[in-house]
Amino acid sequence: MGRIPFALLLLVAVASPALADEPALLVPPALGRADVVWIAGRVLEEAHGQHGPTAFRNARALAASNQPGARVEVRFLGRTATAVSGHDGEFEVEIAAAPGAPFPAGAQRAELATGGVRASATVHVVPAEAPFIVVSDFDDTVAVTHVESKRKVLASALLEDGDTQPAVEGMARFYRCLAAAGPPGPAFAFVSGSPVQFAPRVVRFLEKNGFPGAALHLRNLGADSLSGYKEPVLRKLAARFRQPFVLVGDSGEKDPEIYAALAREFPGRVRRIYIRRAGAAGAASRYGGALLFTDPAEALRDAAAQGLQAPLLLWLDLRELCARVPAAEAAAVRARAAGAGLSRALAGALALTAFYFPEAAPAAAALSPELARAERAAVEAVVDQARDPTRLRRVRGTAEAARLLLAP
Repeated sequence: MGRIPFALLLLVAVASPALADEPALLVPPALGRADVVWIAGRVLEEAHGQHGPTAFRNARALAASNQPGARVEVRFLGRTATAVSGHDGEFEVEIAAAPGAPFPAGAQRAELATGGVRASATVHVVPAEAPFIVVSDFDDTVAVTHVESKRKVLASALLEDGDTQPAVEGMARFYRCLAAAGPPGPAFAFVSGSPVQFAPRVVRFLEKNGFPGAALHLRNLGADSLSGYKEPVLRKLAARFRQPFVLVGDSGEKDPEIYAALAREFPGRVRRIYIRRAGAAGAASRYGGALLFTDPAEALRDAAAQGLQAPLLLWLDLRELCARVPAAEAAAVRARAAGAGLSRALAGALALTAFYFPEAAPAAAALSPELARAERAAVEAVVDQARDPTRLRRVRGTAEAARLLLAP
């Protein structure tokens, strides 16, 4: 199947009348502010392929025809705007909040219509107090696509979908830990070379693998969009939002260079750059000012050290760890925690696991690392406070717990 020419798959998928669909609106999740939101999308002459084998559905999605000149009406929390789709079917509206009535923070719903076609979209309203915005690549940063291999990336594009695409282990938990900073927490946006026609597939992948809700900025297909598609989006985000950026990408393509250039162009706006090692990393000079990591746990530890307040206690599903780790492997778990500098965090988290889930207490005790008396006392003090669930909602208490458990 992977050896079938791409053009042939497109031809068969487009020509097959049995797979015909109705017209559709393609509207990826967006970011907005309390005073204004921006909602962009595309009008298609037919919906993305929803029937048949995965390869045919993906090929139909990529070959879907755009509909120019379509009038699109967008409603968002009682406010309305209209736009006309361009030559490539694209449109964007800007909707301002009513005076004295800012849009509420968090995920909100927009309703769109063109002719008899209706759709809804998610808009993540970023509060002014949000500490930063995480801007991430997709391919080989959070999803395994093997971009460095044309054969493998083609197979991934055609033969995978949102349910089967492999995720990079540990990245969803890293992002969830970043999301737990606050309240309010940071916003998330993916800026990727994945084709915009795959937006529903990317949304499904992120949901299935437990990533925080995020906006999507994907690439328009075309020979003139093979490069240079990220920079305009990054500049637009920098112009629309005052928050600093935490940038996450991989070493396989140009993320290190693009992110470094953005940091130079917008001094003080890039809080940290994380680059996942994907294939050959190249010269060390590519990563000046960035953290090149293999295991997302490295990025998590750095995030805590940088003051991004990523709570390491969220890194492990400890009930599962307690249930699945044989007693003979407990020493290996403790050694790995010690090697990562997480012995205190592991001890404290296991103590809380034993408190909230008594059935896991014996296994938690077997896994808990040995600590010096002073360290043990410090951990126990934090654990005693955290046993009161109401304290876990207090920003000061969360930050203090992180400081005490992570301090050298």
